[in-house]
Amino acid sequence: MSATTLVNESALLALPVEIIEHILLFCHPRDVARFSTTCRFSAHIVYRSADQYFWRQLFLSLFDDPRRSVGPAQLAIADPSSYDWKAQLTRRIKAEHNALTDTVDPELESTTLETFASTLEEASSIASTSTDPPDSRNVEWLTNVLSKSDILNPLSPESSENKFRDRLNACLALPTKDRLDAETRREQRNRSRCFVYDVRNYTPDTLWGPYLPNGEVNWKHVHAIVDVVASNLRELSPEDHIARPPTGFEMTRAFSAPGDFSGRDWAGVEGKYIFVFCYFSGTDNHPRDATFFTSGFREATHLIELKLRLVPKDHMRIKFPLDDPPARVHPGYEVLYLCGSITSRGMAIGQDVTVQGYVFMGGDCIPRWRLTSVHEGRPQWCSEGVQIGNVGSAIGVASTWTAIDHGDGKPTRF
Repeated sequence: MSATTLVNESALLALPVEIIEHILLFCHPRDVARFSTTCRFSAHIVYRSADQYFWRQLFLSLFDDPRRSVGPAQLAIADPSSYDWKAQLTRRIKAEHNALTDTVDPELESTTLETFASTLEEASSIASTSTDPPDSRNVEWLTNVLSKSDILNPLSPESSENKFRDRLNACLALPTKDRLDAETRREQRNRSRCFVYDVRNYTPDTLWGPYLPNGEVNWKHVHAIVDVVASNLRELSPEDHIARPPTGFEMTRAFSAPGDFSGRDWAGVEGKYIFVFCYFSGTDNHPRDATFFTSGFREATHLIELKLRLVPKDHMRIKFPLDDPPARVHPGYEVLYLCGSITSRGMAIGQDVTVQGYVFMGGDCIPRWRLTSVHEGRPQWCSEGVQIGNVGSAIGVASTWTAIDHGDGKPTRF
């Protein structure tokens, strides 16, 4: 170490603490951590300040303000004034380091993926009055990290059982890195088909939808739905490009979908939707493994336009049991009842087919959409849907549709 360096360091440490902190705010957190190791005084400045002002400012130099988030992130922060800026920033920087390591420690992998998922949840919302909304720092950071990492692309199907990885991949529709060859891509698509079209995954315990028996969202199921739909959309003719849903982390931000969210319609129910309906038929043998799809398999993809509007509960033509939907879980999110009309493209669905249902905020702070198709006053099909991104996100809803009697002739809910 030269004499000049010693003089410069002494001059720096002779500055008021407020000035040193201001200088450090122009540094990356990794450099701040290195500075703290130079001496006891520098460690005291970084880690032993009387309040979290420095860490809050350092956090906000890289990420969105979580106190202004909505939906799951907002509900998870019980007291915004107690947000642990230092712990959260440290957690994200460690996750970045783990993801960019050649081999991710399996014990750290789940924590890293959970950190990425929560970072996406806390991305800034898009105001409905904004014509040119600012970019989200959370989205920019996460996109940059994952573009350099293989953590969303497990080496084998056996190592892919992670709900946070599935949730992130559902938001992207396909893996971040476009490095899969045709054969690998085909195998992945068929694995998703196996899960989506296997009737064993639709039971009363899962409410006939993409849920776990404990009521939580089954993100493996949601990811499989999105993968099947996205793969099928890529095979449609060019004139159907208007039906392709927007993808990418930007489309998961709260209120990124068109609509007015300023009133009671917190979910952005009212408006026009493009519903992509995928199914197969022609066999009594339900798929159990990928070989089912190797030959003789025919899958249909139809586009349905759906117009929805909010209605009072007493306008429902279908009567729901008293416990369905559940009581409001979160004060700011009332149950929204809806009805609408269907217009099909190339699919015979009959005349006078309407949709009724409701949207509610689940106990895990994820919006649920329950719809029922009605023909000649009778319910025909019912749907369980999960908002893929945040509240009012443009990326849309992943849902499953089953017959109203689920094949046993006995309606289970109506």
